[in-house]
Amino acid sequence: TKKFVFFVSYIILYLCNYCISQKQNVIWCFGDSAGIDFNNLTIPTPIATGGDGRGNCTSIADSNGNLLFYATENSNSDAVIYNKNHTLMANTSGMPSDGYFAGMVIIPKPGSDSLYYLFYRGNPNNVDTFYRAIIDMSQNNGLGAVIEKNKVIQPISFADCITAVKHGNGRDWWVIDKYYVTPFTHHNRFFAYLIKPDTIMPAIIQDFNDMNDGAFQKICWHPSFNKFMLISIVGYMAEFDFDRCTGAISLNRIIFPAQLSNYNRIFWEGAYSP
Repeated sequence: TKKFVFFVSYIILYLCNYCISQKQNVIWCFGDSAGIDFNNLTIPTPIATGGDGRGNCTSIADSNGNLLFYATENSNSDAVIYNKNHTLMANTSGMPSDGYFAGMVIIPKPGSDSLYYLFYRGNPNNVDTFYRAIIDMSQNNGLGAVIEKNKVIQPISFADCITAVKHGNGRDWWVIDKYYVTPFTHHNRFFAYLIKPDTIMPAIIQDFNDMNDGAFQKICWHPSFNKFMLISIVGYMAEFDFDRCTGAISLNRIIFPAQLSNYNRIFWEGAYSP
C-alpha cells in the first residue's frame, strides 16, 4: 500500500484514462475552459479550451503531440466534441451524457489512420445506456466530423470509470467499465469489450461480488498496464491483474474494504507512484 497514493474528498485530478502510444495523450482538455499541454514535461503549458461544463472530459493528440479533438460534458449534460480549434465539431449535437469525471474515453479505431471511437454513457428518458460514436478526422480539412453517434453498446447502468488499454497484440483495444447497482449492494461486475478493426466484440463479463458499489469509481492503471487499482466512493480499494491478451481480470489483493467516515469524506482519485 505504500506505493499507492490516493486522494480523497474534493481534490479531483485529471489522470490519463488509457494506455496509448507515443504522444497521443500529452494534451489534456478539461470541461471548464482549461487544459494542459505536456509536450514539454519540464514546463507544462496551460491552454484554453472550448469546454463549458464540469463533468466528463477526454482528449487525444496525434503521434507528434498535436491536439486532434476532445470531448466534454456541457452544462446541459450533453456530450459534445470540439476540434483542435476549440470549436464544436460537425454533427456533435444530440449526444446524451450522464457521468461525472470518468464517463468518456477516446481510442483510435484499429486498422484506421483517420477514424476514432468515443465511448460515453448517457441517461435519455431515465434509461442508463453505454454508447459509442465514430469521428472521421479526414473530413472538414482535418477538423473532423462525427459520422455516427448514440450507437448502443449496452443498455445498463455503468459506474463512472470508463477506461481503455491497448491489447497485447499492439493493434486492438480493450474498453472496460463496471456495472453500477443502486441502492448500494454487494457487487463488483466488470465488462471488458474487445475493439477490433472490423467489430466490437460482446463484453467479457466478470463478477467478484465483494464490494459495496458506488456511482463514483475510478480505475487507475499500473505503469505496466497489466494491473489496475479500483477505488470506489465509499473507500473500497482493490488491485486487480489484467491479461491484455485474453481480457481476463483477477483479484490480486484487496487493499481496503469500504471505509466509514465521520467527516462526510468521499474517495475519488488515485495513482500509482513511481
